[in-house]
Amino acid sequence: MNDKINNLIKKFLNKETISYLIFGVLTTIINIVVFWFAERELAFIMSEDAASLVGNVIAWVISVAFAFVTNKLFVFESKFLLSTTFSIDSGIITFLSEPHANVSESLETLSYATA
Repeated sequence: MNDKINNLIKKFLNKETISYLIFGVLTTIINIVVFWFAERELAFIMSEDAASLVGNVIAWVISVAFAFVTNKLFVFESKFLLSTTFSIDSGIITFLSEPHANVSESLETLSYATA
């Protein structure tokens, strides 16, 4: 019985899991602080609802970027931060630059091909 418990503890309480939890808490703190600051500052130039929305977007972007970088470098200890980031960025840019008509035409072609 004790061996099973010890094996579970060793399996789940390792450096990667503890680092992930620590950086997750830090990401949450960053999100809350950035949202509070952004909402407070934006309230002077826009409505309260708009300030909350924009503040939430800013806080989300910053906290997700922080989580991505810290998880990549410190939790999973990956050496390829920039190449992955650039490929994700280029994929998003490519998707956004595609005319929507081409996407709908591709879907129509696909539906005809499967019929």
